[in-house]
Amino acid sequence: MARPLTHVRLEDCFGEEHLVEIRTLPEDVQQAVQQQLEEKYGIKQAPIPQKEPGTIDEGEVREWLVGLPLTDTHPLPPLLDTALAWTRKAKCRAVLDKVDDFTPRVAALLPALLPRLPGEAPTDDEDSTLLRAAILLLRLLRNLCPNSPDNQHHIREAGVIETVLAFVRRMEERTRTLQAENQACKSHTEAMRMALQLLANFCTANSENQQYLWELLFPSALLYVLVLLRARVCKALTSSSVSAVSWFRDLITVSTDPQCTGHACMLLHNCTHAQSRWRAQVALSRPHMEALVAVLAHEGAGGGAYADAFEWAVLFLEAVLKDGLLSQIWANLASPTLPVQVVLLKILDGLTDRLAKVANGTTSTALMPLESYVFLALEFKRLRDDAERRSGDGKEEGKETTEEEVEENDTDARLQIEMEDLSDALLLLLQIFSAVALSDSAENARLKTALAEAETLGLLYQEAQTTSTGAGTRKWDDPPAMKRDLVRVVANMVHAHTANQDLVRTLEGIPLVLNCCQVDDLNPYMREWGILAVRNLCEDNEANQQIISSMQYVGVADNPELTRMGLKVVMEGGQFRLRKLDE
Repeated sequence: MARPLTHVRLEDCFGEEHLVEIRTLPEDVQQAVQQQLEEKYGIKQAPIPQKEPGTIDEGEVREWLVGLPLTDTHPLPPLLDTALAWTRKAKCRAVLDKVDDFTPRVAALLPALLPRLPGEAPTDDEDSTLLRAAILLLRLLRNLCPNSPDNQHHIREAGVIETVLAFVRRMEERTRTLQAENQACKSHTEAMRMALQLLANFCTANSENQQYLWELLFPSALLYVLVLLRARVCKALTSSSVSAVSWFRDLITVSTDPQCTGHACMLLHNCTHAQSRWRAQVALSRPHMEALVAVLAHEGAGGGAYADAFEWAVLFLEAVLKDGLLSQIWANLASPTLPVQVVLLKILDGLTDRLAKVANGTTSTALMPLESYVFLALEFKRLRDDAERRSGDGKEEGKETTEEEVEENDTDARLQIEMEDLSDALLLLLQIFSAVALSDSAENARLKTALAEAETLGLLYQEAQTTSTGAGTRKWDDPPAMKRDLVRVVANMVHAHTANQDLVRTLEGIPLVLNCCQVDDLNPYMREWGILAVRNLCEDNEANQQIISSMQYVGVADNPELTRMGLKVVMEGGQFRLRKLDE
């Protein structure tokens, strides 16, 4: 008996034919089809072999391939829907992999189909069918890629990757001219999502494909993908140095889909995670890194649909930091007002804090090699000195404003922005130092020593002495919470670290820490951190305990602020009281 028919072509209400699997039809329709086959064509339909529900066999797949049209696209959507459902089931996927010509036949459709897509909104049923077929085909190939080097090879040989890269750029340019709520724009955006997912899956766990895709992507195509992620944010962060790439300037007003952002970041990670030299090429390119930092800054605050983009971008950034590239990235992102560097520090602070919570004081909280943290410590000292220098260039207190100074308002405003960025950078650096010093692991112990050797502690004591006692002439007012964070760093860096405890004593820093054990409206919780610092200084350190126990009361220290107000502090009956200077 001849092999039973499994598919028939049926007309829908519009007169269009579709290839349909007989077993999927209602039972009464199946009987009607079999009766018509017997009466009209004399075909005695044998019972269709039964198989496990939800599975397919190789014959069924080959029957599907026979019905695959070469030129007519109208039957494609229902056919692709069927194949797409197969790829979602492990047993069906195994059968597809056994049919040698399945993936090559499917992959060959895409280079022929994508160039035919309409540039603007679909104007007729033909255009709509083309776009729908393209989306389904991209999804199907995306599902065939993971864990299948053979399928990835077939897709590459069919010229799919080059076609998809050109398609992404063309679709993005078209969506810029359409309204976000426009249905055509939504369809184009969905096609872009599928294209980026296909590229990301194509290079998964395949070093040869990663090399192939990297050569196509870097530098211009990858920059294009990164910039279309969050170009509106990049406009506020980037400098004119990126204008060498002509189309980059054209994209700075584009706002793109958050899912496209996530898929593009996944593509970046999948392509570079096994090659540190490729990561370095991206990280040391200012336009690429500015775009990535912009994505992290924007998506980190977005949540929801933006969460995937942030997590993929974080994976790439963490790998770059472990490669020890922070100092080079910092230098490449340099600018007079530090905007991108401040954003980078905010990201580092968030990542360090998240790692510290996971470590829970038992493992290392270091994101980077020791050398990177030492670099940040030296950068803190440089920025602190720079803040003093810049503030010294300002007008002296009480000096009358001249006409020339009035004309320099723009310069003063720029200086104010620079000072705000400097303040933010210093506070963020202190928060990072505090977080990484929390753990008592051996690696963090070496980090504490390295920071001390970088003269960080000496700078902190100098700052604490000035801010605590008011001694000397200050050119720059510390931002709120600066002194609190300084004490916090000291408290964490001396915890369970005898060498740093002794260093504090050698630098005569114990009295300075004790002076910080007081309430300060501009530095909330400074007293609590000061008390913790004293506790950590004395833990298992008899020399420090002896220093504190041997202290004696000798009088009330002068306070310049009270003196300017005509007041003084006196000790009466074991209590401090305010009195006028002339009393």
